[in-house]
Amino acid sequence: MVQRQTTSRFKPLPDCHRKIAYRLPYIRKCQGVSQARLAADVGLTLAQLANIEAGRVPLRAAAAWKICQHLSVHPQWLFNGHRESAFPELTDTQKNWFDQVVVAHGSQTFWDFWASFGFLFLDDQADYFERVALSGHIPKCDAETEKECLTYISPKSKCKGVKSEIQKLIDRVKRKASKPGAKAELARTLSVAPARITEWLSGKKESGGEYTLRLQKWVEQQERQK
Repeated sequence: MVQRQTTSRFKPLPDCHRKIAYRLPYIRKCQGVSQARLAADVGLTLAQLANIEAGRVPLRAAAAWKICQHLSVHPQWLFNGHRESAFPELTDTQKNWFDQVVVAHGSQTFWDFWASFGFLFLDDQADYFERVALSGHIPKCDAETEKECLTYISPKSKCKGVKSEIQKLIDRVKRKASKPGAKAELARTLSVAPARITEWLSGKKESGGEYTLRLQKWVEQQERQK
C-alpha cells in the first residue's frame, strides 16, 4: 500500500523571521506570562500566537508593537537580539504618531517594518524622531523610509518649528566647520565641492533631505570628539 505524503501548509520562513519568533517565547517565559494570557492581552488567538512562536508564520508589525509594550521589551531587541532593554520612553507626540504608523503598516512583517523604522529609536535620534513626528507625515515602509522622512523635516517644510531646528543644525555645523581645514574635511566626507558647503552654511542654497541627515551625523561626530 502506497502511503500518501503530506506536506505542511506553512512555507519555511527565512532565518531572520524565525529568530524573531524564537525570542518571543524566551522573553514571555522569563516574565512568567503564559501563551494563552499573552495572546488574549494583545488580541491574538492562541493558535495564532503558537504558530508565530513556533516559527511557522512571521510576526506582524501590529502584533509586535502590542507585544513589546505589554512585555516592556524594546522592539530593537526583538528585531536583532542585542541589548535586551525596556520598551522605549516616548513623548506624547512620538507615541501618537508612531501608533498611526503601526496602524498604517500593521500587516507588514515585523522584520520589514522595523528595518524601515527602527532608525528612529536609536539613542542619538530622539530630536530627529520628534521632528519627524511633528510633521505628521506617515511614510511608506520600504528601503527609502529614512529619505522620505527627511523630505518632511527639510528647510522646505512649512512648519516654523522644523525650520528653526534645521537652522540650529546649520549653526552647529558652522561652529565646527570654522576650525582650520574642517570645511574641506566636511566636503570630502559628503563627497561634494567645498563651494557647496559654503552655499549651505550661508543659506544661499538648501542642503536637501539626504544631505541634511549627513550634516547632522557629521556634526554629532565632531561634538563627541570634544
